[in-house]
Amino acid sequence: MNLTVAMTKKAQSNGFISVLSVGRVQTPTLAIIVNRDNDIEQFKNKDFYEVHEVFNSIAAKRIINKETDTNFLDKENRIIDKDYSDNIVNQLVVKGNFIASPF
Repeated sequence: MNLTVAMTKKAQSNGFISVLSVGRVQTPTLAIIVNRDNDIEQFKNKDFYEVHEVFNSIAAKRIINKETDTNFLDKENRIIDKDYSDNIVNQLVVKGNFIASPF
């Protein structure tokens, strides 16, 4: 007896009418699909900010590369506070250590 037959008989003894198909590839694949669907349903959209830069001095690199306050980062180390992001940009503007882009 294979697992499909065993599971079908057990399910039918509890009132299930159809065949309950079980397979060594099918079952884990279905689990992947169900887990992904659950992840999609539970997804919460959140804003984050990035500072894209082109530096013309080492001083500007120090501003970006200094230790970032983790209160303003999410789990993926993305900036989640617009004011904090703007502050980084303003530090670069004040020091004149950047090449501005209109984008």
